[in-house]
Amino acid sequence: RLTYSKNFKLLIKTSHKLNLKYKNIYLIIIGSGELKQKLEDYAKSLNFKNFKIISSNNAISYYKYFNVFAQPSFQEGLSIALLEAACFSLPCIASFNIKIKTKNSYVYTHDLIKNNHSGFLIDPENILKNYNLYNSLNKIILNEKLRPYLGNNINKTASKDFSFARMKDGYLNIYKKFL
Repeated sequence: RLTYSKNFKLLIKTSHKLNLKYKNIYLIIIGSGELKQKLEDYAKSLNFKNFKIISSNNAISYYKYFNVFAQPSFQEGLSIALLEAACFSLPCIASFNIKIKTKNSYVYTHDLIKNNHSGFLIDPENILKNYNLYNSLNKIILNEKLRPYLGNNINKTASKDFSFARMKDGYLNIYKKFL
């Protein structure tokens, strides 16, 4: 879905900035929605030529062509697209979805991604330096050994903790509580 909550503007701006540095960065967004034209216009205003939106509801046929999956959403439940990318062992970047206050700071977590182990967590507002989309993508670009490390780890986590059988059982248990 091409909606505001997916924060595609940050993804376009960051990818364009990386393309200026490396010249071979391409951003492909799969989906459809009310923001398609606005996102295309924004990329055009940046003169970002390595950008394409593919209007499709079948993203799974495109993952094999990607080097990384990034989802900087302002808010996101358990993302099917992220689980699909994990199944293809793509290094993944996503917004943290849980912020836990400790004595002196915050701990940022995600259901699927353990930061620096099975992907990178980012701040969707792009304010926190250590949780920055540009820095996370840059690490993946610069470190070729990091890509398979992150991709294999997120694939293992998705296969173990988010298998169809496990998800089915989890949903059934929730439904049973309401019956």
